[in-house]
Amino acid sequence: MAKALGLPPWKAKRIFEGLQLGLDAPLASPPKAGASPSRPPSFRLEEGGNQAQVEGLAPHRDLEAFLKENGVDLEVWEVERWVVNRWEMGALVDGALTTQPLYQIKAWLRRKGGPEADRAFLEELFGALAERAPTFPSPPVPRGNGEPRMAVLAAPDIHVGKLAWGEETGEDYDTRIALSLWRESTRDLLARLAAYPHETELLLLPLGNDLFHVDSMQNTTTSGTRVDVDSRWQRAFRLVAEFVVEEIIEAARKVAPKVEVIMVPGNHDHQRTFYLGELLRVFYAKTPGIRVQNAPTPRKYRLWRQVLLGWTHGHRERHRDLPLLMAVEASGLWGRASWREWQVGHYHARKQYHYMPLVDERGVIVRVLPALSGTDAWHAEMGFIGSKRAASLIVYHPEGEEAAFHYPVRPGRQNKEEAGVCR
Repeated sequence: MAKALGLPPWKAKRIFEGLQLGLDAPLASPPKAGASPSRPPSFRLEEGGNQAQVEGLAPHRDLEAFLKENGVDLEVWEVERWVVNRWEMGALVDGALTTQPLYQIKAWLRRKGGPEADRAFLEELFGALAERAPTFPSPPVPRGNGEPRMAVLAAPDIHVGKLAWGEETGEDYDTRIALSLWRESTRDLLARLAAYPHETELLLLPLGNDLFHVDSMQNTTTSGTRVDVDSRWQRAFRLVAEFVVEEIIEAARKVAPKVEVIMVPGNHDHQRTFYLGELLRVFYAKTPGIRVQNAPTPRKYRLWRQVLLGWTHGHRERHRDLPLLMAVEASGLWGRASWREWQVGHYHARKQYHYMPLVDERGVIVRVLPALSGTDAWHAEMGFIGSKRAASLIVYHPEGEEAAFHYPVRPGRQNKEEAGVCR
């Protein structure tokens, strides 16, 4: 047969394999580019609903185009691996035999984030919340003396949901301990702010910054690293949402007439920080004096009087690049500020860097904030231990920093108050 067609044996074999695999009869003309194959692909959802397979035939080997042509929602599914085989398919055109490449594509898929990745579900949820958003009266605020101040209450890297066993890591840590430390530190630092000799005009609450320990149903970080957890992600999200509304924001409203929440995505909780920010934004939409900044940008900025602050988690940008990023991204605010400062987390330690511009005597502070979180097994094994754990309160006068307070986690404090939690 190959000799009669004037083709090499291997090519004739591929042509007939293509005829047998792809079509019951040869095409009358070669398929057009992008045309769907005549045999529909098979999409099989595996047990549990988080894994799937799709396979079929296509006149091209473009995986993304193949998935889109056959109804795979790439906002929900991501490809774990895929294979492609090629055949030469024969077709008669004007009595002459022509060949057309035909590809068999098979892909193994996994769901990106489970139910929380369903955009329609989230839009419906946040829309319903916006319609039911309550209106809270402004609470009475203690009055101070002199010119008003601004304050930042910062507790990055809380890692709610993290599990650490004291016998392995040197200290216990879990959701109950995390929320207990957050509650104590908030009460202590806000009490100091209420007793401060000047009125607080604005209180900023940066949230996120690895507030959650995991970002997927598989108990992984945003990038897919599996970590130790103490509970289901739904429980952790619910506890945090209730805690922020009932204990953090309500307490903040009692010491400042204006409260602004700044959502900062971390490397552990990029998606869930955004979801929490949307929930808070619509919940407080009708409440005077509360604003939630939840733009989907990795870095956030706020100008108060002559103080310009920036926030980022700090796991991607080099510290020496942050001053220029602020000058470019917040160029309209840069020239109105005499004090410029970055506040970053991620490193679970407290330090400061001071960068001086080449032609301007005014500097940019890069402040690495301490964390409340305990040490987990991986950090203990790698030797990343001994950081001083704390939450921070920084007070600013209209031209710059005036005071800083810290709530330290002293050795034995959490174990004494939460004995037996992790065992």
